[in-house]
Amino acid sequence: MEESSDGKMKGPSQFKPMMVLRDRYGSVEGFCAHFAAFARFCLQSREVTIDWSRVTRLVYVCKGNVCRSPFAEALTKTHAIPARSFGIHATTGTRVDKRAREVARKFNVDLSGFESRLWTADEIGPGDLVLCMEPGQCAEVSRDVRAGGGQLTLLGLYNKRQRPYIHDPYGMSDAYFIRCFERIAEAVEGLRKNYQYR
Repeated sequence: MEESSDGKMKGPSQFKPMMVLRDRYGSVEGFCAHFAAFARFCLQSREVTIDWSRVTRLVYVCKGNVCRSPFAEALTKTHAIPARSFGIHATTGTRVDKRAREVARKFNVDLSGFESRLWTADEIGPGDLVLCMEPGQCAEVSRDVRAGGGQLTLLGLYNKRQRPYIHDPYGMSDAYFIRCFERIAEAVEGLRKNYQYR
């Protein structure tokens, strides 16, 4: 137990809201970013229409290419769907985060041999559907995707309950790491169905 500002001891129940927030959204920053992105998405009241007949590969984008996008890529490949991933601020050749490797194994995904890749516009072609974890990442790569003739959207829009923002689990709690990968896995399943019936 911990002493509060009024000299009284805080009980376990007083920490629960923060624990729930941390485990569901990663952090206060993740919580705020999630709802800000969701509000913008709702106000726009429109979805990007994907021409699935053009899609031949799924390309995942996150920040460092050491947690979210490598997992999405590897999971997608288990469905025999061509996939690739990049990090906007990645250091090429970095191994996947240790906890990401551990959590991925719970989904029967092996990330032990994966090395990060920096986002490269030259790799994007007309058959690529680029899927970002956060709206800001879409903004950063949109020009490159258009130049390559690809299509662009947010991965979380393929969750059963749409999530325009999937917070980075790096450095977050174990519970959030698992929840993040569960959300990615659910979205990949949604993509698989679209890809299969394109």
